[in-house]
Amino acid sequence: MAFAKGEIEVGTVYRVRLHGKFTDVKVDSIDEVVARRVVNFGMTVKMTHRTVYNCTNQTTGRQVVIKSAAKFRRIVSPTTIAQEIASDA
Repeated sequence: MAFAKGEIEVGTVYRVRLHGKFTDVKVDSIDEVVARRVVNFGMTVKMTHRTVYNCTNQTTGRQVVIKSAAKFRRIVSPTTIAQEIASDA
């Protein structure tokens, strides 16, 4: 199940598909970016708005920018994390 843009909340931990693997990320902020796109050999300039999600990878601690809400699969609760740690031991 993928999420829609309006369903992602700041501060929540989600299971996300990154580089072909599932990992847990915490959403730090949600930003609107404006991109300038030149078409027709420079004759037309289109401004496009895009939502990006600034996250922290919970496994590595690295900052990750996710450009699509469809990458988010499900919310990870603290009990789920504890169960996964216990099953790995």
